[in-house]
Amino acid sequence: MQNRHRPLAVLIGAAALLSGCASTLDSDAYFPKTYASDYTLITNCEKSGSHGGKYVKTYVTKDAETAWKTKVYPFSEATVFVKVMHNDSKCSDISGYSAMQKIAAGSGGAAGDWSWQSLDADGQVTQQGQVAGCTGCHAGYKSNDYVGTLP
Repeated sequence: MQNRHRPLAVLIGAAALLSGCASTLDSDAYFPKTYASDYTLITNCEKSGSHGGKYVKTYVTKDAETAWKTKVYPFSEATVFVKVMHNDSKCSDISGYSAMQKIAAGSGGAAGDWSWQSLDADGQVTQQGQVAGCTGCHAGYKSNDYVGTLP
């Protein structure tokens, strides 16, 4: 009787992988496991000039979508951008995640009031905070509130 539910579990796991969501996500991640449905997709599978030359899909919290589209800066506190990195041009093989979260005014560093995260393909945080590689690149986007992905 225990195997009766196994095919359902396999289907649910496959659906999570196909939807672009990590099957698990670190509880300290800046974004929820349901980011693909809870956030707005703002770039659809494009090769990134940064982020290791990976193919990426970029999402932003829904409440920041209008500000992003209209270029109204600064973004509000708690805004989150998520780049889902992929190994392939069809964006089907997730290789990791990068996220940036707007933090309280005056609490950031050289690249504005943002904190960054890197997560591996399994959704586990590998770096967090004022990550040098992130701040070094984003410092060049001061006029866009340090956001490099533009409409």
